[in-house]
Amino acid sequence: MAIIHTNIERVERKENSVVEIMKILDKVISLLEERITNNFCTLRVRTILKKLHDEGKNTEEFSTKIKLFYNEINDYLKMWIEPFADLKVFDWIDLTGSDLLDWSNIEKSLIFLKDHGIETNDEKLFDEWVNLKNFSANLNSTQKHESLNTLWLRYFKQCFSEEQYAKLQKMAEYVFSILGHNANVERVFSIINSQWSKERNLLCQQQ
Repeated sequence: MAIIHTNIERVERKENSVVEIMKILDKVISLLEERITNNFCTLRVRTILKKLHDEGKNTEEFSTKIKLFYNEINDYLKMWIEPFADLKVFDWIDLTGSDLLDWSNIEKSLIFLKDHGIETNDEKLFDEWVNLKNFSANLNSTQKHESLNTLWLRYFKQCFSEEQYAKLQKMAEYVFSILGHNANVERVFSIINSQWSKERNLLCQQQ
């Protein structure tokens, strides 16, 4: 199913932040819920079902299973992102969403960090936020498709001094240090397994 395959590839991209992964999965969940609500199936499948129905065959069971299939995927994805629910306060890290880059959202992040033992000077942070907001507002269409990691590096580089981003950097480092998936680790194990086979282990050292 394209909706799953395409987005799995997006989730497993290198340098993906947990914020980007949550955004992708939220979109998939939304699309699945629309399919469930509208009893969606492809036109090709509907044509086949109609033909079978016209032949007097019961197609209700198949239609029910399609809906059940979507529901199970939807429930699984919701369960998968549940541990990241508290991190929704960092959605503003996505600099492409100017509507998220509101000071009230920054304050929620400050409260979260304080609860986890990380103190930040909110007065200095506010001044940095104003600069960040201007940067976000001036992103062009090409830059908006860059990874968040690239966008934040771009922002830090365009600042004149560390005073313009020190507090924001601390918050960004916290978010970007959280792993959203273990795909990179799995790739390493996959490569190892392809080389470290049972047959190869039986080989003797060459004399």
